[in-house]
Amino acid sequence: MNKIFTQIALGVVCLFANVANAQVTENFNGGLDPLRNKCWQFNNMTTAAAPTSTNNGNNAIPPIEGTYSIRQELAGSLGELSTPFYVISTPLNVSFKYKISNKLQNTATRVIEIGTFDQNNNFVAHGTSVTLSSSNTQNNSGAVNFNGTINTNGTFRVGVRINSYSGDGNSILLIDELSITPADATKMTLKYA
Repeated sequence: MNKIFTQIALGVVCLFANVANAQVTENFNGGLDPLRNKCWQFNNMTTAAAPTSTNNGNNAIPPIEGTYSIRQELAGSLGELSTPFYVISTPLNVSFKYKISNKLQNTATRVIEIGTFDQNNNFVAHGTSVTLSSSNTQNNSGAVNFNGTINTNGTFRVGVRINSYSGDGNSILLIDELSITPADATKMTLKYA
């Protein structure tokens, strides 16, 4: 009898642990490899690390906060990051901090979009996007908060995409403090492979 009660109690705890873990919060301070091992994907993205004695500050772009931020690998590239697959049937609030490394020049722009990747890795943008340009007041003014909503149902990776237009190879976008919060935590579950 005690064994059955223990198994039921453990099952209930695991159920609530799964619900509690439905929110995704990532500050990237562990680097990218541990996240890749948990099925995150990074396309043309790398880490921005604080200057250290080993890199002497060479090519180092300081992170927004903590040890690391994630950034475009090359300023002119399409950068994408995405979570593992989730089964989603509730609106998601997506928030993060972003910053540009240098003031954009001339007609250069950067566009940040949130969206979903399907199982064929097709990206669909949802809701709000941000465009940075040389005349934009958010340009190179420190970290800025991004908040947006994704309304979709199905099995998807939740992602952020950075498009670089019109050159300017010296201005790289950084992202940090990513949070994905479901309106109903019971309606966002990790899809196991």
